[in-house]
Amino acid sequence: MAAPMIALALVASFVTYECVKPAAARASEAAPAAAPLDTDSVGALLALDKAMETLAARVTPAVVNVTVTSRTKAEALSKEMPDDMQQFFGQSIPFGQFFGPHMQRGPQIEHGVGSGVVISPDGYIVTNNHVVDGAVDIRVTTSNRRVLDAKLIGTDP
Repeated sequence: MAAPMIALALVASFVTYECVKPAAARASEAAPAAAPLDTDSVGALLALDKAMETLAARVTPAVVNVTVTSRTKAEALSKEMPDDMQQFFGQSIPFGQFFGPHMQRGPQIEHGVGSGVVISPDGYIVTNNHVVDGAVDIRVTTSNRRVLDAKLIGTDP
């Protein structure tokens, strides 16, 4: 009696699996196996790879590292409490007697790093505004590892 029950359970399991099998199993049955690459495809991929290497070798000298030292303003360090926190705490700042507006901070020094691109033969570099925002000292490292002092000419927030 146990053998027919086991056989019936196996058949029921197989039918259930076929009806609800994962989509990945169905897709692999329906889709033919990917054809191997032919000689022309391999040649085209190798040519593309060589072109990318050539392009990278030509533009790499224009990419620079920008290292910045800046001073933060005391006002930026003691920002007001966000509106959602004011709704939760009210107008009083938690532990305000310890960290309130009477606590004065002097300027703080920050260091930042970014990248830039040389855009002209006389050395103009373009980088993101947030990299040089508030900068007091800017140094540029070229692809041949030369470190040069830089001067901020302008910004566009």
